[in-house]
Amino acid sequence: MLALLSAGIAHTHLEAAAAAVLAWRQAPAAYVPAFFTAAEHHLLDVLTELILPATPRSPGAHAAGVADFVDLVVAHSTPETQQAWRRELLALDDEARRAGGTHFTALADHGRRRVLDALSAEEAHPATDAVRAFVRVKQATIDGFYSSAIGLRQELGYLGPQMLAEFKGCV
Repeated sequence: MLALLSAGIAHTHLEAAAAAVLAWRQAPAAYVPAFFTAAEHHLLDVLTELILPATPRSPGAHAAGVADFVDLVVAHSTPETQQAWRRELLALDDEARRAGGTHFTALADHGRRRVLDALSAEEAHPATDAVRAFVRVKQATIDGFYSSAIGLRQELGYLGPQMLAEFKGCV
């Protein structure tokens, strides 16, 4: 529950969000976006995978279902937060159209990286909705990935609560 609160869930929606996350964890393949349109969800999925891609060591954001997690969080957030996500993702896509002549998801990989490189150069002082989108998606990617079984167990090697037969202290 604390993870959901820290991810931005409105406290009044906490129980519904927890139930939605549980249902999603039990059947992730059947996930249908609860807030984002199909195009917005696809954009989010592409962005999160670019931010945290699969490597030989670990699956990436796509395999971890980060876009689904973000959708669940935003679906149970305040209307103001939901409006900000929509506005900022639209601005990021508009930036891609200005830079590459088409939607972000239609750009070739080098075009996508060029757009993200330009946005990331401004992330310390986000002055536009496009840069704020990048910052927001980057943080949500980290939150979603390291809240997933892939992030916790495969990437970090977390085994869950452990019973120690002996505590040796600091060595």
